[in-house]
Amino acid sequence: MLDLKMPGVGGLDLLKVIRRRQFPVPVIVVSGYITEDIAKALTATGVQGMVAKPFKKDRLAEELERVAATCFGA
Repeated sequence: MLDLKMPGVGGLDLLKVIRRRQFPVPVIVVSGYITEDIAKALTATGVQGMVAKPFKKDRLAEELERVAATCFGA
C-alpha cells in the first residue's frame, strides 16, 4: 500500500519505479487525492486497488481481500 502524498517521493513516482524494476507485488493506493484522471494514471501503471481517504476500516479490509483474491487466489 502506498499514498500519493508521501514525504520525499510521490506515490505515483514510486509506483512507476516499482513497475520499471518489475517487482511482482500488488499495489493498493490509499489517498485523499484520487481524482478520475489520477485513477486512470494509476490503472495505466498497473495498480491493483484504490481506497479514497477518509475511509472506514471495513472498506480497506474489503479492498485488501479483493486484491488478495485477484492476485493470489485467496
